[in-house]
Amino acid sequence: MMRTPAALLLLPVWLWPGPAAAQGRPPQPLTWAMKVGQPAAGLKAGDTFEAAITVKVEDGWHVYAADEVPDGPKPLLIKLAEDSPFRGGGKLKAPEPEREMDESFGVVTPFYKADTTFTLPVAVPGNLAAGTYGLVVDVAFQACNGQICLPARTTVLKTTLSITN
Repeated sequence: MMRTPAALLLLPVWLWPGPAAAQGRPPQPLTWAMKVGQPAAGLKAGDTFEAAITVKVEDGWHVYAADEVPDGPKPLLIKLAEDSPFRGGGKLKAPEPEREMDESFGVVTPFYKADTTFTLPVAVPGNLAAGTYGLVVDVAFQACNGQICLPARTTVLKTTLSITN
């Protein structure tokens, strides 16, 4: 009989997540999203369109820009997935980043510390049959704040597009 009350007293301790559980997860200070504006008549083989890739940045954090910096952080890379039925339609369009000396890397780095939208031109191949296709975009990035840099990672953004004839 003594074991049951003791076990019940310990139950709340076992179920309480506590600080250790919270520390097991790295912070996620960036939220990525993709939006594609389609013409009213729909996309056709041979068309080009733009995918708007937006990052929401938590206060105090920043994401590095696409500019390659020797001995610097991992640059931002936004590209179509390798197995995409779509093709690149031009160079990624990005706003001018801020630039400052980054003590973590000891070099001047380009970065975005506010919500930012990038534009990825995409082409529909001329021989793509009518149907529904997945647009998959890979976003490789690194985020830092004034104290830590998170490991570089890749986020996959997906949406579905209809191609008409």
